[in-house]
Parts: sequence; structure tokens; C-alpha cells
Amino acid sequence: MRLIQLVGTALTASCLLVVQPSVAKATPEEAARLGKDLTPVGAEKVGNKSGTIPEWTPMSQSGALKDF
Repeated sequence: MRLIQLVGTALTASCLLVVQPSVAKATPEEAARLGKDLTPVGAEKVGNKSGTIPEWTPMSQSGALKDF
């Protein structure tokens, strides 16, 4: 009985994790900001005011992942 509950809970959680990314959508305005003031994945490029988190700058890639 305990195993069935565990499997059911795991199945439910995995279904929610699969469905969640598919409902996230960017507005056209947000998509236009990508590569400008947002990173390619949507994070803000600017660092914090105290300077403990630097501004994001892209690094050149090499190796197997450079074409992605």
C-alpha cells in the first residue's frame, strides 16, 4: 500500500514538472528584450547596486557545445 502511494505521488509530481514549462509564455515585449537588457534565458543582465553580483557578460564558447 505504501509503495502504491509513493509511486502515485512520484507520477503526479513528474506530470506537474512536465506540464509547467509548457504553460510559461513570454509576451512579445519580453521576447524583444532578450539579448538587450535580458540574457538569452530571460535573466536581467545588470548586477546589483553594491557590486557583489557583477553584470552578466556572454563568454565565447568552445568545444562540443559551441554550436548550440
